[in-house]
Amino acid sequence: MDLVFSGSITDRLDFAGMFGEGRRVEVDIGSGMGRFILARAAAHPDTQFIGIERQKPRIVKIAKKAHRRGLGNIFMIRLEATYVLRYLLPEHSVSRFYLFFPDPWPKRRHAAHRVFNDDFRSLVFSRLVPGGDIQVATDSEDYFADMCSQMAGDARFERIAPVERTDDERTDFELIFRGQGLVPGEAGFRARTPDEIGADTLARYAREDAERYERYWNVEMPHAMRIHIVGVGGVGMAALAQACIDAGHVVSGSDRQIDRGDAPKSVKALAAQGASIHPQDGSGVTSATERVVVSTAIEDDNPDIIAAKSLGIRIVHRSIALADMVRGKRLIAVAGTSGKSTTTAILGHLLAAGGLDPWVVNGAEVVGWGGDGRVGSVRFGEGEWCVIEADESDRSFLRYSPTHAIITNESADHFDIDETHALFDQFRKRVSGTVVEGIPADLAAEALPWGTSFMFHGSRFTIPVPGAHNAQNAWQALQLASLLGVPDDTLRDALASFPGVRRRLERVGTTKDGAVVVDDYAHNPAKLAAAISAVKDAAAGPVCVVWRPHGFTPLRHMLDALADMFVSSLGAADRLMILPVYDAGGTTDRSMNADALLREVEARGFPSAKYLSDWRLDAAHVQNILSAASGCGAILIAGARDPDLPRLCAELAAGVRV
Repeated sequence: MDLVFSGSITDRLDFAGMFGEGRRVEVDIGSGMGRFILARAAAHPDTQFIGIERQKPRIVKIAKKAHRRGLGNIFMIRLEATYVLRYLLPEHSVSRFYLFFPDPWPKRRHAAHRVFNDDFRSLVFSRLVPGGDIQVATDSEDYFADMCSQMAGDARFERIAPVERTDDERTDFELIFRGQGLVPGEAGFRARTPDEIGADTLARYAREDAERYERYWNVEMPHAMRIHIVGVGGVGMAALAQACIDAGHVVSGSDRQIDRGDAPKSVKALAAQGASIHPQDGSGVTSATERVVVSTAIEDDNPDIIAAKSLGIRIVHRSIALADMVRGKRLIAVAGTSGKSTTTAILGHLLAAGGLDPWVVNGAEVVGWGGDGRVGSVRFGEGEWCVIEADESDRSFLRYSPTHAIITNESADHFDIDETHALFDQFRKRVSGTVVEGIPADLAAEALPWGTSFMFHGSRFTIPVPGAHNAQNAWQALQLASLLGVPDDTLRDALASFPGVRRRLERVGTTKDGAVVVDDYAHNPAKLAAAISAVKDAAAGPVCVVWRPHGFTPLRHMLDALADMFVSSLGAADRLMILPVYDAGGTTDRSMNADALLREVEARGFPSAKYLSDWRLDAAHVQNILSAASGCGAILIAGARDPDLPRLCAELAAGVRV
């Protein structure tokens, strides 16, 4: 089977030379996972089918399936559909177009993004043979009415009955929709012959088309871009790099941890998949680089940034790059001050169990997603939906326009509470569909041995992760998955098998004395309080908390709230060990360190706190923590960013140096 990728975008396709003189050609716009085009091609072996799809992994899977089924009558094009119609398809060469379930862009202010418009109708007419037709289907009543209205006012088309399709020829999304007892809008529209239309009317349409043509001279085409990611070892940037690889791009990256000789596991996984990894000295940015991606944490004097500016290479924020990556998908954004990563992982797990095969880009590694040498925070799927963790800390979640969203909660963290609420209000306005937020007042979480149960839709559900906050995360994910049509029985079984998230109340093992070692990413008062509460409920005995602040500025802003939280969350028999602030480099005010937190905790009357001023990961310090935790039922290691924290957990659990 042949494939056209973005390198072949200049010449008209020669249908006669490619497929044989006089062969019927049908074009499927937006082939998705290929269910329709594969079944249709099998049923009509004498017809040549062209599929247009932007995502390379989908095309590759269609190609593999076509090869296994012996289908030689499918030709895939990896480009934007309007461009293909305008520049690649010969005039009056296509017998039928299929446009099934295009993105409905349901909000009125977004309707201009719909593919079905004046330009699209004209392109379809100019590429159809006289008497050819276009078949459309959509689950959006408004969009269907709009399509029919446009065609009714276009003298070049007449409405005809939709073609009959077998169940095998229905898209995965359509099957889910019909499974809910709903029937999509379907119609066919035949291109009238020139004699039927009339010369004057044809001339009028030609003039209108010519006036619009200039808009298309600068169409930005998707292609295999060369993307350099600064700080590629960070959890969010590594996930983006994996998503870029999944989308077929050529990835390079740099990170300060690599310069220190301490490459994270995620970077090694990216390198194994072909990403080129460089020191953060500007050497990874070359004249061949097309885009440099940064996060808010990257300073303007970073050598990679300087190199990109000197070469005139476009620099974009991670959120913009991710928004570009998932364009064409139906987007679900999971936002909130706390619980985003876990809720994103749960929702992705539920949708996968429901057969929706989502693409999920998370901010934390999910157990089981890191197989085949992949970065474990990304699940690649070929379904219509993409689930992403959307970050409010730098306001970047305002760059997305999701179909649906979850807001886990809102609390003061990076901003005061008033500004936090204002930001989330702006985010809500960007969501075209449903926003799941809030928890039922009667949601009662019941603690289980390292798990939690609660009621949903009148039945008891169980998640194998402790903590009332995880019951809340699960409830919101269940609510949205149910909205998308996943049955309750499927949801119940899927939630019970949820594998968990790395560094989110992750049980690493036990010490030689039998204390459970738990690794958690908690780094603000609300997250720490939830983690401590969950571990205390699950542990047999007191808890020893070892916490490392992830930055000097956050510690300074949260100092009083952190001290209040530790004192109110820990009992007299519990212990607290505070590590120095994790210094990631860069320019920041280092005048306050974590010993200030110790003083605030002691001033509030908590007696069992200690500050390890000379902390480093070695045998002596590991033994120091083990001694301090003597008699405890669990040791909770918490903090963000520092790669030594998971290593510390492993050493505590093994009792020896890893």
